[in-house]
This record gives sequence, C-alpha cells and structure tokens, in this order.
Amino acid sequence: MNTEQTEAKLKISRRSLQRLIKRLNIKLTYTRGKSGKREANYTPEIIKQLKDELSKPTEREEPPESNEPAPLALRDDARQAQVDALAQLAVRHDEMLLRLIRLQEQPRQLPPTPGEKPAPAINLSDKLLLSIPEASRLSGIPADKLRSAVNSGKLKAVKSVGRGLGKVKRSDLDLYVKKL
Repeated sequence: MNTEQTEAKLKISRRSLQRLIKRLNIKLTYTRGKSGKREANYTPEIIKQLKDELSKPTEREEPPESNEPAPLALRDDARQAQVDALAQLAVRHDEMLLRLIRLQEQPRQLPPTPGEKPAPAINLSDKLLLSIPEASRLSGIPADKLRSAVNSGKLKAVKSVGRGLGKVKRSDLDLYVKKL
C-alpha cells in the first residue's frame, strides 16, 4: 500500500503520518513507482501498528502542583502599576507626536558649516532676483500663471545654470503686475 492509500485508510494527513512513523521508529521499504520516483510501501503489519497507536488515548502530563502562584498571574496592584505605566507611555507618545508635527511645520534651514556665520534672513521685498514660487508669494499671482508668462515671453526671466526657468527680476515682476 502506498502513502496516499495509507493516509486515506488511517484518515490522517501526510505530515501526521510522517510524524507518527518517526515517533514509532518504523522502518519503511521503498520501491520505484510508475513515474520512477521512490514510493513508500506500508505492509499490513505497519498499518496495524499505526492504527493501534492512533486508537490509544492521548496522555498529557499534568503540571506539578505547587503552592506558588502562576508566574503570569498578577495581583491587582501589579495590574494597576502596568495600567499606569501604559498611560504614561501614551502621554509621552502623544507629546512626541506633537513635537514632530511642530518640527514639520517649521521652515527647514541648513545649519551653517563650521566657521561660517549663518546667513541673515532676507525679506522677499528686498530681493532683486526671485524664484517663481517667491514671485508668486510676493505678487499673489499663482505660480503656474507666472510660469506660463515666462514661457510665453510676457515676463522676462534670467536663465540660471541648471534646472528650472531661472529667476525673475524684481523690476520685471513689478512691470508685469502693472500691465495686468
């Protein structure tokens, strides 16, 4: 009898059959099947031995009796201490989240390199050359409208090396706003 037939007869899975054979230290014989693969042969004696083992009641070891309380059992004051600790963690968690949110809302500034003094903040109205987003903030005109004006030639821009449309002169931006 092959493995599939034995599984069906004993009504157990292949893995359970393998464990049972290993536990009982049963030596199986193998032959080549029709496909050329090795197949286990289960003799009637082996099947009877497996049935007998499956029909035995499962014996479970009872834990030794002890007067000590179980290690997982907690007294009320210990439970309360755990609840208090969790509440403190929740409060600290909320505080940290609020700090992170505040940090994300702050404008990001690169720290000065060693020996270099930090650059003073320059007001947009004092700058001579403005990027498109800066020109948008200063004039109140949407950035996409300013980009299309630069592309169409209605607003002059100084091409900068690298990417982007370049910078807009403050005087050109004032002329463009007056023409609107």
